[in-house]
Amino acid sequence: KRRKEFKTMKKCMVCVLAVLLVFALSVPAFAAEITDTTPGNTVVTYNSEASYIVTIPEDFAITSSPVNKEVKAEGTIESDKRLTVKVASTQYDSGWKLKSTLDDVLAYSIKVENAELANNDTVLSASAQELSAAKTSAITFQVTGTPVYAGTYIDTLTFTVAVA
Repeated sequence: KRRKEFKTMKKCMVCVLAVLLVFALSVPAFAAEITDTTPGNTVVTYNSEASYIVTIPEDFAITSSPVNKEVKAEGTIESDKRLTVKVASTQYDSGWKLKSTLDDVLAYSIKVENAELANNDTVLSASAQELSAAKTSAITFQVTGTPVYAGTYIDTLTFTVAVA
């Protein structure tokens, strides 16, 4: 009998707690009456980060004939900035040099639009507007010296990209 009373009391407590929970979760909300009809402004902004891709050929296998390659840049930068790509070599000494494994030197030239480049010269320069449609620059490599020995002559070029 006691157990039955205890079970009944438990059921009643559960019901009472459930009703209290329902009342506790329902909170009345009152809206204020709007009397001001002055229009307001909302500012909508979108921040576009600079994003660009510069494509530089992986290697330049040059021969006795001129070899043309292309550097390409496209993307978005700030409207008052320019993207520049420069080329440099640690072996540059009064001219571009290829070196063999025997340290023999072979001169070559790099030209952009028929203008010969020196170390750390600009290969490509583009404004924000030019980048949106993609800008390319044709680079011409040509051996200008005569090799003393047969073999492979190498120079490592470093291309630096900057936005300023």
